[in-house]
Amino acid sequence: MRPPLENVLRNALVQNLELIELGLRPVQFEEYPLPNAHGTRGSIDILARDRHQMWVVIELKRSRSSARQALHEVNKYTELLCREKNLAPDRIRAVIVAMPDDWEELLIAVSHAARDWSHDLRGYRLLLDNNGTPIGAERVELLPRAFEPRITPIHNLFFFATEEQREQGWRIISKVADELGRVFK
Repeated sequence: MRPPLENVLRNALVQNLELIELGLRPVQFEEYPLPNAHGTRGSIDILARDRHQMWVVIELKRSRSSARQALHEVNKYTELLCREKNLAPDRIRAVIVAMPDDWEELLIAVSHAARDWSHDLRGYRLLLDNNGTPIGAERVELLPRAFEPRITPIHNLFFFATEEQREQGWRIISKVADELGRVFK
C-alpha cells in the first residue's frame, strides 16, 4: 500500500500531534509560511509548540525521493523561524517524520546532522493502518559517531629543567612519532 498524499497525512497528524510526542500542539492547522527578506521561500509542514513552550518544526516526508530533501528543508525552516521570531537556536527543535522504509535513506545523514547541529533534531517513523491513517510514530534511534576519539590508556610525562632541554626533548619525541607513523601505515 502506498501512503496517502502528504497533505492528507499532514492534516491527519496536525489533528493528533500526540502520536509523535506527548504535549505537542499545533501553532496553526495549515502549513506555516515563512516570509523573509532573503528570497528563500517555503512553508513548514507543521509548526508546533511542545509542553516546554519550545518551537517544533515538523517536516513530513512520505516517499524516499522526497526524504532526501528533509535535511535541507529543516535547516532552512529553523533558520528562517529563528530570524522571523528572533529566537535563539536552543528554543527550536526539529522533527523529521517519514515512512519506515525512508529511514534507510535518512538515517546516516540525519544522525550526522543531529550530532553537529545547534538545534535538537529527532526522527520518527510514521506508522499507518491499512487505510493509510496515522496510528503512531516510533522515535528513530540515531547512530553514534563512527569513531569516538579517546585518550590512549598509556600516558607519558616529560619534565624539563630548561627551555633548551624541552626543545631537544620535543625533537626526539617528534622523530620517534614520525618513525612509528611510517611503521603503522
